This record gives sequence, C-alpha cells and structure tokens, in this order.
Amino acid sequence: MEWLANALAPRILMPEKQTRVKIEELIAKNKRLHSGENSYEIFESVVLELSEFFEVSKVAAKIRMIDLGYREAVGVYTYVDDRYVASHAFDKKALKNNQTFTISIQDALFEYATNSNLSSLLDSGKYLYVDSHFCINDPKYIYRNDYGYANLTDYARRHIDECCLIFDVKASPNKYGVNYYKEK
Repeated sequence: MEWLANALAPRILMPEKQTRVKIEELIAKNKRLHSGENSYEIFESVVLELSEFFEVSKVAAKIRMIDLGYREAVGVYTYVDDRYVASHAFDKKALKNNQTFTISIQDALFEYATNSNLSSLLDSGKYLYVDSHFCINDPKYIYRNDYGYANLTDYARRHIDECCLIFDVKASPNKYGVNYYKEK
C-alpha cells in the first residue's frame, strides 16, 4: 500500500496539464539562466523548483516528471546508499523502462557474486565501481581526487550512457517502506 501511495501521490498532487505547463516554463527559464551548463544541472533546478511550486518532495516531482516523459529527470536527485548520487545525463534512448545506470553497493556485490559475466568483466580491471556506477576505467571517465578516491569526470557525468553499465531494475519486497523511500 505504501508503494501505491508513493506512485499515486505525485499524480494527484500534480495534475498532468498544469504540471506540463509548469515544467515547460521551468525548463525554458533554467535554460536561459544556465545557458552554458549541463542538462543535468538544468534539470536539478527544474525538479527543485517544481517540488517547491507544488509543495511536494523532490522525489515526487522527479517521479511525476519521468511519468510525463521527461527522461532527463532520471539522472538527478537519485538517492542510493543513504546519499544523493552525483547527477548525470544520458541520451534519452539509452535506457528502457525499468533500467538504470545507478546501483547500490549491496546490489553491486550481489550481482558480482551471482553474475559470472559481470564478475569476469570487473576482475579484468576494465570497469570500476564509482559513485554508484560501474564505469569504464579510463582517464576520460574517471579521475582521482586529492585523497586518491575515484570520481566520475564531468564528461562522464554528461555522457553516462557512453561509459557505464546498465542494470535492470527489479522490485523486491525489502525495497518498500520508510527506509527505501526516505529523503534527506
């Protein structure tokens, strides 16, 4: 029932016609204000402003945008492993429904342990787990910060579909409830 409430609430609180008009207004405004910025930065602003306008959470605003066909919202405000993952952008056609580039550490370990193709690929050193993504281990996509930690480059964040693996999203019973949907 909680899952249904989380899926239904954005539709009730954000009627389609009014929401589309507001989204288009916010996209145009943010493109003017942030003309040289990355699309994910523009959509971060759109999701935030939309959530404030309709007085809903960022997650609800993001869900409604995706539901209305604004696939760019998929890469912003993604909450995994008790933190927000750095926003990213990708070609709209890169993901099918129920697919993602982002994977929790727990799910990554499970996939590594149960998927021999993935474990072989990772053992080869061709991919690294960086910011909740399995990314090609190349300086074009990954850099080391001053502390030696791997991070995605700006280029990788703008082209996540070029450098990161895609995973199918499967619902499981333990991914419902307050701990799964909480927002900081």
